[in-house]
Amino acid sequence: MSPVDSTPAGSAPPPSGTNPLGFSLSFVAGTGVLALRDRPGGSLCLCEHLELEIPDLTFPFDVSGGAGKFQHRRSRLRRARLRIGAAEMAGFLATRPGVRAQGIEITDVRLRDGCAEVGGTARRSGATVAFTARAYLVPAGERAVRVSLADVRVYGFLPWPAGLIGRALLLGCIAGQGDDGPRVRGIGDLEVDPLDEALFGVMPPAGWRLPDVAHARRRALEVAATGVVLDYGPGEPAPTPPVPVRFAAREEGARRFAAVDEELATGSLEAGRRACVAAVQRDGEQPYLVERLLEILAATPAGFDSATDLAGRTLAGRPDATAALLAQAAVLLARGQPAEAATHLQRVSHLAVAAGDELEAVAGARAAADLLVGGVPAGAAPLLERI
Repeated sequence: MSPVDSTPAGSAPPPSGTNPLGFSLSFVAGTGVLALRDRPGGSLCLCEHLELEIPDLTFPFDVSGGAGKFQHRRSRLRRARLRIGAAEMAGFLATRPGVRAQGIEITDVRLRDGCAEVGGTARRSGATVAFTARAYLVPAGERAVRVSLADVRVYGFLPWPAGLIGRALLLGCIAGQGDDGPRVRGIGDLEVDPLDEALFGVMPPAGWRLPDVAHARRRALEVAATGVVLDYGPGEPAPTPPVPVRFAAREEGARRFAAVDEELATGSLEAGRRACVAAVQRDGEQPYLVERLLEILAATPAGFDSATDLAGRTLAGRPDATAALLAQAAVLLARGQPAEAATHLQRVSHLAVAAGDELEAVAGARAAADLLVGGVPAGAAPLLERI
C-alpha cells in the first residue's frame, strides 16, 4: 500500500486534538520535537523510536493542549528506528490472504546474521510439499529495501519449480496493494519502503497527519538473529554493508541470466527451459543456470530423464550440490521410489547440518522420515530424532 495523507477508509479517527499515540513534546535547540517509542508500525514492524520536528514554530509558545494540538500539522521526520522480529515476520506471512491464495503456507521463520530463513508448504495439483528459502534484505536507493529470495528448496515432487514458488510467495505478500504499490521483479526480488509502511501503520489510524519524509535517508540496515533494524534520518544514506558470499553468487547469477528468469517468470516452464538450455549452450553449465534448469526439469515428467542426467553430472563434480540432490529426490519420488528418494533427502539434511542451515536440515530430515516411516522404520528413527 502506498501511504497517503489521510485516515484509511472505513476507520474513524480519534477526536481532533487528542494524543492516543502518546507523543511527548519537547524543545531541542529552539525546535519543537514530538517523540514516541515502541508503537506497532502496521502488521509487521515495531516503531522503536520516532521523532518529528514541528516546523515554523514561533515563541513564546502556548503549551496548553500538549502534543495533541499538532495532530493535523505537517511535521518533518527527524528520526525513525524500526525493528522487525522473527515472530512478527512469521505472523505477517502466515496471515496474508494473498500468500494462502497462492497455495503457500508459512510455518517457520528464523533470523540469522545476514538473512531470514523461511519454511512452509507449497500446494499444487493436489500435492503439498515442504519448501524452504532464504530472504536477503539489501539497501535499494536512498530509503528502500530490496527483499531477494535465494536457495528456494523443495523437498519432494511438485509440478511447480522452486523459483516460481518463491515468486508466488512475494506476490502473495503484496496482493491487493494496487498498481502504485511494491512490485516483484524477475523471479525473486521485491522492493519495499519500510519507512512509508511503518508511518502509515502508526499515524493515520490514530488521526495524525503523515510527516514530510522527503529528506529522510536510510542510515542503517542490520539483519541479525535478534531482529531486522532500520534507522532513518536526514543526511546521506549509509554505505552498503558487505553481502554474504552465498548472496553475492546469487546476485551475480541473477544479473547475468536475468533474461532466463524473466522467461520463467511468465509461468511457462517450457519457455523457461528453452531459455536455460540456450544459456547453457552459450555459457556452459554455470551453477546458477544448472540449479534453475534442474528445478524446471524435475517439475514435469517430460524432463525427468534430463533432470537425472544433469543432476548426475553435477554431483560428479560437486557432491554437495543440494539442488541436484533435491532434483533426483523429486524424480525418484514421482516415479514411485520413496526409499531411494529418502536417501537423497537425508543427504541434503546432513549437508545442511554441516553448513549450519538449521531450517533446511529439519526440512530434509522430516521429508526423508515421512517417506521411510511406512517402509523402512529403522531408517526413519535417526531422522525423527533430528526433527
